[in-house]
Amino acid sequence: MNSEAADEPFLFYIPVVRKPDDGAARQAEPTDHLIGVRHLTGLEIRHPAHGRHSSVMQAFEESGIVSFKVAPDFLMRIVFDNGAEGRSLDVRPEIPLIISW
Repeated sequence: MNSEAADEPFLFYIPVVRKPDDGAARQAEPTDHLIGVRHLTGLEIRHPAHGRHSSVMQAFEESGIVSFKVAPDFLMRIVFDNGAEGRSLDVRPEIPLIISW
């Protein structure tokens, strides 16, 4: 969605098929994961400062989908189920990523 802003993290949106609340049979996104996570509850992207965020980054942050923080290096932190299990996986330095559940 912001592919022209080469100095920003690349943002995109993939619509997800959700199970209808009315109990109707319809294929939903699989949620049975090996580590038992159910819901994505937090996404934080840290990045070097480069000036004002694009309107796309601002819209994502205002929607509550993701938060952006200025930091010396890039890092993505993904949180499932509000970190209820108290566990995490830090895959740095290979990938700037921390996953918590």
